[in-house]
Amino acid sequence: MGTSSPLNDRDGPIEVKGWSNGCSPVPPLNHERVFPSTRNRTGVCLAPARLLPSYGTHVRSGARGRRLRRRTFEKERCRVPDRRPGSRPESRPDNRAEGAPTARQLAILEFIASQMQERGFPPSVREIGEAVGLTSTSTVHAHLNTLQRLGLLRRDPSKPRAIEVRWDPLSGAALQRRPTTHVPLVGDVAAGTDVLAQENVEELLPLPLDFTGDGQLFMLRVRGDSMIEAGILDGDYVVARTLDREPAKGDVVVAGIPGDEATVKTFTRKGAKIVLLPANKRLKPMEFAHADVHVYGKVVTVLRRL
Repeated sequence: MGTSSPLNDRDGPIEVKGWSNGCSPVPPLNHERVFPSTRNRTGVCLAPARLLPSYGTHVRSGARGRRLRRRTFEKERCRVPDRRPGSRPESRPDNRAEGAPTARQLAILEFIASQMQERGFPPSVREIGEAVGLTSTSTVHAHLNTLQRLGLLRRDPSKPRAIEVRWDPLSGAALQRRPTTHVPLVGDVAAGTDVLAQENVEELLPLPLDFTGDGQLFMLRVRGDSMIEAGILDGDYVVARTLDREPAKGDVVVAGIPGDEATVKTFTRKGAKIVLLPANKRLKPMEFAHADVHVYGKVVTVLRRL
């Protein structure tokens, strides 16, 4: 067969080398649309369909042909971003290990701690975003939720700006939270005076269990100086634990005496009588019959406001 002639309609049909044996030199196309695998995805391919060549007699068989087919398939595979339900944008916090805060979350902790030290109250969510370069308040909330899960923050959802930082900037670890108990404040105790102690609960105060121990507790405010030599001063708060037995000799107790008076004294016995000893040399011991004294509880903690 001769060579091809110039591309001109007057020169007749174009002769192409390779058609003499009835086989096209161009591999035919398989017009079946080929989509990537939808396994572990949403089931929708976002890339356009691609036409791949049909590998028949025009590609060598054997290992070389298998390698060529594998390389071609890898090149033509579409790459769709992971849009599974629940996936988060890149701007959201990335704590895959959920064990350590990111650099931005550390900046949030430092900003909150500095604002609480300077102003006495935590910043708003918008102020936190402006300080760390975030414009979306939802992203700030996402970071705060992550910090709360890590134990570095504690928030009260019922109150605005109720944020407590529980992070040690020196070690970078979360502060261990002490177990607490809520103790009822039941009024004032007139220590050695005739002032009536109010037994109605005024409020509940959280106290660490390290200071109080277990049991049923109550708190009273002391008035008077009858226990100053025992370190219990006027205006102190005493935490007492209720007893289901008679107190031991030498225990400091909150006791009710005739006249509905509640007092803080040291408990002891003298024969059949109960003696309440003051810790003040100017005052005398108080003796009562057993039926005239009601011991409310044993003093376990003394709190003082400086």
